[in-house]
Amino acid sequence: MRVLLFICMVIFITSCSNLQVEKAANNPSLQKINIPKEEVINNDIVESASYIFLDSEYLIGNISRILFFENNIYIHDEMTNRIVAFSMKGKYLFHIDQKGKGPGEYLKLSDFAIDEAKRNILIFDENSHKILRYSIDGQKFIHEQKIDFYPTAFAWNSNCLFFYNPFTFNYPRNEKYHYSLIKTSDEMEKEKRYFSIDKKIGNFMSDPNPKGFFYGNNLCMLNRFDNIIYSLAKDSIYANYKILFADNDDYQNALNDAISKGTRDIDRYHNCAADIGDFCESDDFMTFSYFRNNKNYSVIFSKKKKSIILHQARFSIFSKKSLRNNIPIFINPSNVKGDLFVSIIPCNLIEQLTNHKNFQKLMMENMSDTDLVEKLKNFDLNSNPVIVFYKFKSQ
Repeated sequence: MRVLLFICMVIFITSCSNLQVEKAANNPSLQKINIPKEEVINNDIVESASYIFLDSEYLIGNISRILFFENNIYIHDEMTNRIVAFSMKGKYLFHIDQKGKGPGEYLKLSDFAIDEAKRNILIFDENSHKILRYSIDGQKFIHEQKIDFYPTAFAWNSNCLFFYNPFTFNYPRNEKYHYSLIKTSDEMEKEKRYFSIDKKIGNFMSDPNPKGFFYGNNLCMLNRFDNIIYSLAKDSIYANYKILFADNDDYQNALNDAISKGTRDIDRYHNCAADIGDFCESDDFMTFSYFRNNKNYSVIFSKKKKSIILHQARFSIFSKKSLRNNIPIFINPSNVKGDLFVSIIPCNLIEQLTNHKNFQKLMMENMSDTDLVEKLKNFDLNSNPVIVFYKFKSQ
């Protein structure tokens, strides 16, 4: 009996050591960013821009996530369920398309990451609940690992895997995974769980932030319906920024109302500032978007000045001044590479603009980069999205 009790205690202690519940570290330097209701108009924030026109040899359907590693571009094409790689000059390199139920095959590619230490491409198959590893050139399948929880996104950083796990309805009788962040080693060992999920929110199907993670000079995370940006590292997880919106006291009540009705599509919720997304951060700037009154607002924050330099619901996609600087289009960034902010310009937007007589006239009259002008003039819907790298003006 004593032997049996001892064995049970060992099993219990071992299981607890592999499933730890943790709290985010306190950050005394947490920065609060106050967003006024008034707009801050600024159509002169971009100093320069460079463009990558991706080879049309392989057409991209819909870019869900884009990552950069060793001067290559890796794209999750959500429409075709593939990973596609290009050089930084836009040359098509390879794609991963191993659909199936066997080893090295996947059914539904919901997210991907790059293990920079081992130089592997990691793919998460949400249907088969497994992580697959491929060589960085996509030519070799290495191995796969099953997981017993249901994340919607994942990321790699400092030899750790981070899983975004915002829903609880997948675990109706098991509260073990009622946490929105799960961290493991890169080989899926020693799980740690953060941010306990309220069951009402966990069962609410709506997700304004399906990506969960944002890449920049830090790996960041935003819980859905939250206003705190967390930085994720191997040894610490801490709140970095708290975004405070003016005249937003009704937000929690509006969220509860939306949950009770099973939809965010209600006037009370729309009237609040909510649904922060596309968070990007460099050493000098921070950008993100949010919704209020059915308008999509863009925010650019200067970290040096500690002030907002842009806060607009609808800002000019182009202007004469930007065209003179060979910046034909500006849309809100969705990624960062070094000190450059990255936007993905969809094909239909470029085609609409280049077919607009006024835009064509202004482009021809003001832009000095004739090569860029020719590429835009010859652009059509059989082309790939264009990747733009913006450098913001020093503040």
